[in-house]
Amino acid sequence: MTTLFKVSSVFIFFLSLFLFSCSGSDEPILNDNKLVGEWQHTERAYSIGAGLIVEDVSRGEVYEIRADGTFTYDAGGRDTGTWEVSDDDIINFRFEVEDRIVNFKYEFDGDALIFRPAFVICTDGCYDKYERR
Repeated sequence: MTTLFKVSSVFIFFLSLFLFSCSGSDEPILNDNKLVGEWQHTERAYSIGAGLIVEDVSRGEVYEIRADGTFTYDAGGRDTGTWEVSDDDIINFRFEVEDRIVNFKYEFDGDALIFRPAFVICTDGCYDKYERR
């Protein structure tokens, strides 16, 4: 009986250690250091239902993403706000002026930052390409 008690006590100890050491945090990531910097829009790919159309963007808008969780967006007029990254590589920009949130799924293609629609289905692979300034 005492051997069974010792074994079950050890089992319960390790089980509780495992359960309490796991992090179940769904807190957003404040920043991804690779994202920090100034990014200028250089290419757009979209679809109107007949395949992907890729266009160069001249003098495209600029996102300045800062490590402190803030950003500026300049598309002819400056806007500011905060940003965060969720666990599934989605960047959330919260604009202060209109209190709106814009979400993109992001990835890197070499040195370029690619934004894809986060919640809109584009079966042809729509994206916006940004290059570091």
